[in-house]
Amino acid sequence: METVRPIFEAFVDVNIVLALSVILWMGIRHLMDRSPLRHAYGLKLQMLNGLALAVLLTPFVALLYGKAKLLLGIGRDPLNFSDLLVASYLKGGIALKASQFEALLAWRSEATEHFLLRDTPVWLALFSVLVLGALFHAAHLAVQIFRLRRTMADCHEWRRMGRLSLLVSDHVAVPFSTRGLRRRYVVLPAGLLTRPTDLKLVLRHELQHLRQNDVEWEILLECARPFFFWNPAYRLLKREVEVLRELACDQQVVTRRGTDLRAYCDCLLRACRRGFSQQAQPMDVPVVTLVEVRRSWFGQGSSQRLRDRMLTMFDHRDFGAGVGRLRHLSLLFCAVLMLVVIGMQKPADWSHDRLMLDAIVNLEQLNKHNTFGRP
Repeated sequence: METVRPIFEAFVDVNIVLALSVILWMGIRHLMDRSPLRHAYGLKLQMLNGLALAVLLTPFVALLYGKAKLLLGIGRDPLNFSDLLVASYLKGGIALKASQFEALLAWRSEATEHFLLRDTPVWLALFSVLVLGALFHAAHLAVQIFRLRRTMADCHEWRRMGRLSLLVSDHVAVPFSTRGLRRRYVVLPAGLLTRPTDLKLVLRHELQHLRQNDVEWEILLECARPFFFWNPAYRLLKREVEVLRELACDQQVVTRRGTDLRAYCDCLLRACRRGFSQQAQPMDVPVVTLVEVRRSWFGQGSSQRLRDRMLTMFDHRDFGAGVGRLRHLSLLFCAVLMLVVIGMQKPADWSHDRLMLDAIVNLEQLNKHNTFGRP
């Protein structure tokens, strides 16, 4: 169990940081939506991707920090949240009994112990849900990759440009982009070749996705699903990424010279209509489609998202040249998350403050015992 404990604690840490990062992002988005940058979707997407990457790097940062402390001989960590709380308690900043406060500090360690031992039906059920859920989503990912490979095998190569291949399929209703280990692919429905205007707009859209590295981010987020499927923050973050990448892509396409906004909207509508009329199966992973085609509640969710995309395009602006320096703000937010990760690590040893807290707890227990022992 001692081998599994650090892995599970890292798993808990990364899920906590994920929830904190989503809260941080909601605050950032709230401020940006009330500023002249409310339509800077490319900047928002880059900042959100930076936060997502910081979350995924959390276990490695904690590991490197622990190794660095050992190499440098650092004992007490001044950034440790637990030690800061103990110091605040001793100064009277927290109004709790010493035993209650100590129990609160030890709650996570005790919960980890119960979870790993699975010593009650509740902890056993929680353990089973997490393990079976992770296995289910990992199997689902493998099945989707297999289906994607089979779909790609049935396609015909139309054009090849460096490491990019344009494929044509008789069975695909909605264009999408994906990639392999070495090559990138844009898969087009065969009927699209007879509509040159739509073909040009679709290629602009999908190539912009490739420039934004949206396919790589989609693969990364889907591979993380087995570890975060139970965390609502993961779903919120992924949905935010999906919305922003489409808005950023649309913005880049419609602001390009020679793009007819009405023709582009008509193209999206036709693609969505074909997806529903031809009963196209939605591709969950690891692809980025032209339009989302999902049949939940008769497709109302997909229709609403497409409507929002079109309304946004009518109020578009090109922020490409004006926000270059602001992209570095994502580094600041990532640094904040890294400090949170460091602060959540266990204290290296017993400090003077902790010994004082332990003494107060013992005195409290002794006083309680003496009170009950009186006749």
